[in-house]
Amino acid sequence: MSKRTLLGIVTGLIYGVTIFWGAVYQALAVGGLVILAAGTIGLAGGLIGGALLFLMIAVCPVEEKKEANLPELPEEYRAAA
Repeated sequence: MSKRTLLGIVTGLIYGVTIFWGAVYQALAVGGLVILAAGTIGLAGGLIGGALLFLMIAVCPVEEKKEANLPELPEEYRAAA
């Protein structure tokens, strides 16, 4: 697993848990079935948002430094010393 994939998983998980807890925390004052409904909606929103954040981090292209692969030149093309 690459570092970008792991970073995407961790970031998406933290984001999803934060969305879920925010929805449940707001419903704690009301109680009853509102907590269950808010938890369900928060879980769905957290999963979708976390998955999108994971995809943005892990899959999007990034510019990486490429090593120059210079071909070996034949003897007749080499500069004389």
